[in-house]
Formats: sequence, structure tokens, C-alpha cells
Amino acid sequence: MSKFQAYLKRFGISSATVQVETSSQFIDRISREYGMYVLDYRAIPAITDGLKTSQRIALWLLRSKSGKTKTVALGGEMIASNLYVHGDTSANDTISMLAAPFVNNHCLIQGEGTFGTRVAPVDGIGAARYTEVKRSKFAEQHLYIDTDILPMIENYDGSVMMPKTFLPVLPLVLLNGVEGIATGWATKILPRKLSDIQKAVREYIESGKITNKLLPHYERYDVEVVRSAESPKQYFIKGRLKIKNTSTVLITELPPDLPLEKFKERLIKMEEEGKIADFTDRTTEIVNIEIKMKRADLEGKTEDQLIEWFKLRTVVTENIVVQGVDGRTIHPYETPQDLIKDFVDWRLGWYKTRFEYLLKVEEERSVFWLTMLACFEPAKGKPVAGMIAAIKSKTELKELIEAAAEANEVPVVQENVEKIASLPVYKWTKEGYEETMSNLEDAHDRIEEYTAILKSDAKRKALYLKEVS
Repeated sequence: MSKFQAYLKRFGISSATVQVETSSQFIDRISREYGMYVLDYRAIPAITDGLKTSQRIALWLLRSKSGKTKTVALGGEMIASNLYVHGDTSANDTISMLAAPFVNNHCLIQGEGTFGTRVAPVDGIGAARYTEVKRSKFAEQHLYIDTDILPMIENYDGSVMMPKTFLPVLPLVLLNGVEGIATGWATKILPRKLSDIQKAVREYIESGKITNKLLPHYERYDVEVVRSAESPKQYFIKGRLKIKNTSTVLITELPPDLPLEKFKERLIKMEEEGKIADFTDRTTEIVNIEIKMKRADLEGKTEDQLIEWFKLRTVVTENIVVQGVDGRTIHPYETPQDLIKDFVDWRLGWYKTRFEYLLKVEEERSVFWLTMLACFEPAKGKPVAGMIAAIKSKTELKELIEAAAEANEVPVVQENVEKIASLPVYKWTKEGYEETMSNLEDAHDRIEEYTAILKSDAKRKALYLKEVS
């Protein structure tokens, strides 16, 4: 026995494998581990639910809250839960961004208070101590589903469990848009219209193909999106304007990535250079900027030419990079259609898991009702129901219930025995017997239904299609 093995034995370790690393190997390994941690935690979203880990933690803690709570309180709970290991500022920012209407097409958190404006989508978000949040109706319909079968994982020290992913029926990663950058990878996914995503998913389930173009869509911005002829990943996003008269142009929309203040700085410079006469900003909840120009400069110009003149067109290159369905790999996609196909194939598999779980629950329920029936109709001996008045103790009643179950070859489950022994007297009447028979029939019907679904790929596809629609 070596000195090292003897040392291990002192701590109750009989054997161990020692991996010898050079300093460069060690640095390379921990750098990779840290890189993957950053990618997972706050940089690259999951294809499965479209969330980064920090966002998922916030939404997981919010799921059980029926009312509203202070943003700062939920941020504090993220830290206190031992699920979130960063500071309160980043926790509050994560929550606020999920509730910001001008950042998301559909908010997963409903905010009450100031969560940004059209002209200040992010900078206009109020301090966390002054705002409140609650579950959004959209999240209830699209995110908090199949919660009984969520794959759960441990936190960093094994003290708390949290979902590895939620199980939405649509690829939410395409809905609101997301950006992130970390070691070796970056992602920039543009937002899409909910109905377009639904149509694409439905089309793939039905035909195995997707013809929907899935152009980017900004729910609260009146912009025009055009795909570049040179690259399928490149898009032109145009603001809006109209020629009011021979010397006036009215700007009614800016591209989402062009802040109002930056555009006004551009106009001031153009005014100083004599390119425009002056401008008046009347923007409130919508963009409304009136620009005066020389008639000679405006004459003959089209709206498209003026959009170029005022630089109201931005070029955006999409880079779809997500965590794969296994949660351990990074997966780049050429098109959103390719992503949807992988998502649907993955999500369809969870319908089998759902009905395996429901079948198990129903089988356990049927055992309870069979045990109850055995107390009304024993295979031999007197029915327990007919002796209720003469039974002197709960212990005696439990023994009789167990004996009745065994006599009828029903599995004896102590939880069922305890529950039946605690039933009120009226449950042992004719009405109680009829209720038992009715529940047994319901359980039998559901067991047959779930078994048939588990045996049929077509039935599971049809269910998925129905839920998507």
C-alpha cells in the first residue's frame, strides 16, 4: 500500500483514480468549464424553452406566486434560494428585462410600474424597488405547462432543485429575440411573430416541411423588415416617414436599435450642415418628428430615398446559436426553420413522457378505488363497510382494510389504507359505493385512453397539433 492510498484510507476511501495534469492542461480544462458555465448561465439560450439559466430561475420562483411582488423582492429570493449566485443588481435586471414590453414581443413576466417606453425601451425601466411583477398570462398559457414532468437538476451544492428546462409547445427562443456573447460563441436571434411560429410548427407536424418565411417581426414597432438578396441571414429594418408637404417630412418610426436621442443628435448635425432647416420633436408614446427642409432638396425625392437620406435603415445579421436539446452542446443553425424542426422532434418526445406519467398516476388511483371496492365487495368474509359501526379503533379498521385488499389480490399500499381508514362515515354508505364504482370506471377509461396514446405516434402528433393550434 502506497503512502497516498494509506492517506485515502484514513478518510474511508478504499480506492481512487488520480489524474495527473500539467499546468497548461489544468488551465485549459478550467477555462473550458468556466466558458461552458457562462454560455449556459447568461449568454446562450436553450433551444428548449428559449431561456438562459438566470431567466429560468426567476420564472421558476415566480410560478407559485398568485399575486404581484416587488421586483427587488423577487431578485432577493433568487439569491436566497441558492439557485442564483450573482449579485442583486443583475438579478433585478434579469427580471425587469423579462417584463419590458418594448424589449419583448410577448412578456413572460407582467410588470406593474415603469418598464420602459417606446423611446427608452431599456433606459426607461424604473428602479427595482419601485416596480412590481407577477406571472404573465402568456407565461401561464405557453411556459407553465407539463410542470409535473419537468426535468429537474440540482443547484451548485445539491441543496435545491430547479428545472433543467420548461416544456413549451412552441420554440419561444424565436419569439422575443435574444443576444449573448461568451467564450467562443455569440448569438443574435431576431424576434418573430407568434402566429408565424405557430404556423411553421403546425406545418412541420403535418407535412415534415416548413414553407413559412419566418421574417423577423417587432410587435410594438411599425417597421418594415426586408431580407437581403445577398445573404439569407441579413435583414434590412426600415423606419417609417411620410412627406407631409413640399417642405416638411414627418418621421413616424425609428428602427428598434436606433435610440431617439441618437437620431436627434444626427438631425442637429444635419441642421448645422445645412442639410435640413430645422426639426420639432413631438414624440410621446409614438415617434413624431417633424423636419423642415428646403423645397429644392425635397423636390422629387421618394420616401425610400428619404429613408436612406436620414439613415432610417439598419442592417442586421442574424446568428442563430443556442444550447442543444441535451443542454450540454452549443448548436448553430442556418435558418429558423431548421431550429423549429429540431425543437418539434424534441418536444414531441415529451408527449410520451407526459402520458407515461399520467398512466402511472391513474394506475395508482385505480389501486385506491380497488382497495375501496374490496371493502364493499370482499372475495370472502364480511364486507368492511357492513362492520363500520362495530369497529372499535382505527387500528382494527386498517387491519380489516388490509385483509380485504389481500383477499381480493389488490396491492396493499399503506398510504391508501391510511386514507380509507380516515374517511368519514357517510363514505361507507350506498352513495359511497356508487362513487367508488364511478371513479373506478373513470380510472379504467383513462388508463385505456393513455395506453392507446402511448402506443400510437399518430395520436401523440394529433395532440401536439391540437395544443399548438
